[in-house]
Amino acid sequence: RSSDLQSQQLKEMEMKCSDLQEKVTQLEKSLGDARTACRERDAHLETEKHKGLELQTALHSLQEKVDECVKKEGQAEQPPEETEDLTQENQALKKELAYLKKIVDNQKKKIDYLCLQVKSLQERVAQEETTEQALAEESRRRDAAVQQLQTAVKELSLQNQDLIERNLILQEQMRQQIGRA
Repeated sequence: RSSDLQSQQLKEMEMKCSDLQEKVTQLEKSLGDARTACRERDAHLETEKHKGLELQTALHSLQEKVDECVKKEGQAEQPPEETEDLTQENQALKKELAYLKKIVDNQKKKIDYLCLQVKSLQERVAQEETTEQALAEESRRRDAAVQQLQTAVKELSLQNQDLIERNLILQEQMRQQIGRA
């Protein structure tokens, strides 16, 4: 009975181990997917930053042109259309720059969120691996205990057989002694 119980417990532990291994595999896949998404978002963020820098450079250049035009206005008469065009272009670039900054900030928030998810998944995988190792160790200990019990049962069986044989020999000797007396 005891060995049947231990055998059943061993099977249950092996099933738990198998389930945990499956969970670890799933978590590792999720972690890989999250890492891929993070890399893609990083690349997208880098592109958006680059666009933002280009727009800032263009805006700065246009601002310098506007400032130069304003300075020259006192020296020479500038066509109002050119100044108005530059001002409108400058304002349009400022709006686009503000829009792109918002996009970059949103992408950064998303990346930070995904990185937190990746870290959480890594911690869960580590925890599952630790649990799996503990269950595997428990399974090995139970296997060893079952083997020890089986060995002890075999030894007791041999000793029992030996005692039965001695008992028969002693009974035979007693019969012979009683028969002589």
